[in-house]
Amino acid sequence: MGHLFTLWMGTLLQFCHATIYTNDWAIKVRGDPESVKRIAEKYGFTNMGQIGDLKGYYSFRHQQTANRSTEFNKEVTNHLAKETK
Repeated sequence: MGHLFTLWMGTLLQFCHATIYTNDWAIKVRGDPESVKRIAEKYGFTNMGQIGDLKGYYSFRHQQTANRSTEFNKEVTNHLAKETK
């Protein structure tokens, strides 16, 4: 019976460690508010605003990405990584 319990707990722990991705990105933008707006629109994001007191860091939400997923949106991330601002 101890072996069954260990196996069950192992399965439960593996399940609990699953990575969940959201449709929110934290983005650092070097530029004025117009640059932030342009970048958000260019890549299909909604600018959710500055992240707390972190100057230049913004929360972007991508509506065409699932709000919870076990896979990250590589395409959108790659496009943002190439942005010069």
